[in-house]
Amino acid sequence: MIQVLVWLRYAVIFASAFMGFYYIDTNPEYSMKIVSAGMVGIVGILSFITHVIFHKADAKRLGWETDRPDWQFEVGFANLAFGIVGLIAYANFFGNTGRIAITMAYGIYLFQAAILHAYRAISVKPIHIKKLVLSSLLTFVFVAFMAFFVYKSVY
Repeated sequence: MIQVLVWLRYAVIFASAFMGFYYIDTNPEYSMKIVSAGMVGIVGILSFITHVIFHKADAKRLGWETDRPDWQFEVGFANLAFGIVGLIAYANFFGNTGRIAITMAYGIYLFQAAILHAYRAISVKPIHIKKLVLSSLLTFVFVAFMAFFVYKSVY
């Protein structure tokens, strides 16, 4: 089940990016609606589900198994908070400025997570290439997508 959720998260990211790119030049505000709903809202909620509800399988997938999953719950709750606000922003409660702000905040949060995952992958010998790619490099790409949409919406 955890792999299905992880791949669903990737699918939402790339579908949101595709739709966001499609509208960015003609309707940047609508593009940000798509990004805040998909990349922040849905991805945040899916990340909550993987980190909290399926925490044991997720920890095993990440290679961070523990008897005390408190850190996973904390990460999951942060993702849920971003996800809920991303969906609220999509619904026009904060306007485009709110969508830009929540996307930028979630991007900064995930950028830091990507750095941590990269450090964990390269600090072992031999370097764990699969984790470096799946946990870190893909997150950097995700963050780059969000940064691009924020930039294009502001300038």
